Amino acid sequence: MASESRGVHDELEEDEEEEEEEEGRSAETASLVIRCGQMSDSSVHPSRHRGGLWDLAYAGNRLAPATLHILSVSPTSHRPNWRTVLGLGVRPFELSRESTGEKGETGRCFHMYVPHLVRREFLLNGNTDDGELPQVSRRRLVQCPVIQRGQSRQNRGSGFGQTGGRYSGLRMRSGLWEFCDLSDEMEMAARWLCVLLWALCVGPRPCAAAPFAAGPHPERVPRNKLLLISFDGFRWDYDQDVDTPHLDEMAKDGVKARYVTPPFLTITSPTHFTLLTGRYIENHGVIHNMWFNTSTQEKKQYYMTQFVDSYWDNGSLPIWITAQRQGRKAGSLHFPGTAATYRGETVGLKQVEPRFYDYSNETEWRQNIDKVIGQWFRRRDLDFVSLYFGEPDKVGHKYGPDSPERREMVRQVDRTVGYIRDQIRHHGLARRLNVIVTADHGMTTVFRGPPVKEIVLSQIPGFSFRDVRFHLVDYGPTGMLLPKEGKLEKVYRALKGAHPRLHVYKKEEMPARLHYGKHPRLLPIVLFADAGYVINGLFPVQFNKGEHGFDNQVMDMKPFFRAVGPDFQQNLLVGPFETVHVYPLMCHLLGIRPEVNDGHLDATEHMLKKAVGENESQTANTGSSIVVGLSAVTGFLLVVFIAATSHTLYKRKSAKKRCTPSLTDMLPLLVKRKTAGKPVSEDFSLIVPPLLFR
Repeated sequence: MASESRGVHDELEEDEEEEEEEEGRSAETASLVIRCGQMSDSSVHPSRHRGGLWDLAYAGNRLAPATLHILSVSPTSHRPNWRTVLGLGVRPFELSRESTGEKGETGRCFHMYVPHLVRREFLLNGNTDDGELPQVSRRRLVQCPVIQRGQSRQNRGSGFGQTGGRYSGLRMRSGLWEFCDLSDEMEMAARWLCVLLWALCVGPRPCAAAPFAAGPHPERVPRNKLLLISFDGFRWDYDQDVDTPHLDEMAKDGVKARYVTPPFLTITSPTHFTLLTGRYIENHGVIHNMWFNTSTQEKKQYYMTQFVDSYWDNGSLPIWITAQRQGRKAGSLHFPGTAATYRGETVGLKQVEPRFYDYSNETEWRQNIDKVIGQWFRRRDLDFVSLYFGEPDKVGHKYGPDSPERREMVRQVDRTVGYIRDQIRHHGLARRLNVIVTADHGMTTVFRGPPVKEIVLSQIPGFSFRDVRFHLVDYGPTGMLLPKEGKLEKVYRALKGAHPRLHVYKKEEMPARLHYGKHPRLLPIVLFADAGYVINGLFPVQFNKGEHGFDNQVMDMKPFFRAVGPDFQQNLLVGPFETVHVYPLMCHLLGIRPEVNDGHLDATEHMLKKAVGENESQTANTGSSIVVGLSAVTGFLLVVFIAATSHTLYKRKSAKKRCTPSLTDMLPLLVKRKTAGKPVSEDFSLIVPPLLFR
């Protein structure tokens, strides 16, 4: 018997190979022979067998067609008397009726296929030695994944229509049912029931962009990609004294803000991390460009601070990590914070600039753009990338914000924006990629020479660095001091009011609007100067012609903002807003649930083609209405289906037919098929997994 069943198996495989060669298919197939409920050989292995229920894990690519041959062998004749060929393909929803049989005999068979929702195949194998089931073509079944019951060629004299419901079944795979040999009333009810059950399975669900839906992994729906670009130090009005055709075109095609307001302290690392987290600096903890240790007196400059994980990983997750944890793919090129690890996780694709990098090289700018647009977005299919350019900050510091060199650098930035948009169109991403272009801060001119009275702390009467344990000064217009034990009040009183352009605060007394007084990393005394002035320690050592780091209410500290893409309105000029609100906007565009943040989506939603609140409200209302309506109609049709089934079964019982399905088994979606006068081993059963409760 074993050798014979193997021969039949080989015969089936040969037939299948011939059919695949005929149709030019290259997809892999998997074969399974089940003999009287036992499995003999297979490349698809069952994970368990429970009460006749085989839970088959489909090996290999689940999107490639596979074929299962299910063969029953008669215990008396040891000959195959029926076979079933099951195709596992991916086709759209199908609903069809088919007549099968030979010599004119016909029977009704009802199919329903719903696209993939799960990765496993649930199959209940039954035993029968009846030889009265029709033969079915395998070629069609590979294309349309349904179960058919077959009749052997030796027993084709008895038609399917003559069995009177002898072999009826219900099967489900990711929403696939088959009802065989139904009465007209049952067939009509079954058709409508399955359509509505399918709609409930794959119908409307809560919008993944509902930013704040419960659960760590909001269900993903197709979303456009997002590119965040920062041009360091690009002040809000830099395009007003230079011809910038590409920035102007971007404003016409998208959104332009009059200006945006960065958080205080207006320097590179803290403000960029606010863009990435939506948190004010006192909340995310990246309080300065420099990492420092008050105990060891150690300080690290901007570049080396990028590699101090503990400095960046301080409780606030950047959007890269949040996106990756919710199924998106993220990358970052040169953006501050890229090199760090956050709770054991880094950005998926990253590139950190070398230590002595030339931030002004336009050729390297274009190479970086080609990498981000052509490789990361196009080939690697990333969802979000942050891209950083170090200009015009460098020339603004060196030559001043009003210099010809700064104006020339703005022209370079404008050419770069044009190149970015050209590459987006070249790679076919214009309808799929949103682009936000902004900056971390602005720039202002530093005052020097007579009659300017510079701020030099060592020249202030009553102040001495001997009373200070640690200091962070000589870094633009801001500074922090850690007085020695018992010296806090002395140092504070000496500095308070000592210079008309110097502002001195105990950190707990910092103005609340600055959001720069609550983090434990902040030192007890905080200093900042008026626009145009810098704070020197022992003697003047700062010679930049341009500087930033001032109060964020100073207009020269405001950066620019542009946005364009499929989700943004066109030719829209909007009023100013804080950059802390960019984070929830980006989360909405990516369809991810934000971390705790200080921003508000309602500050930017008017930029979008459709208001967020209106869109989510309409989606939620529509989805709820559809689900409620379908549920009500489904319940009604379920009652009709049960009633029709009861009527048909009553008639069949009265006529003393061989097959009587049990209503009590149908209620929990369990259909049993018993054959009168046959041993229990020949029963046939089908169990439907509770997929509707996913």
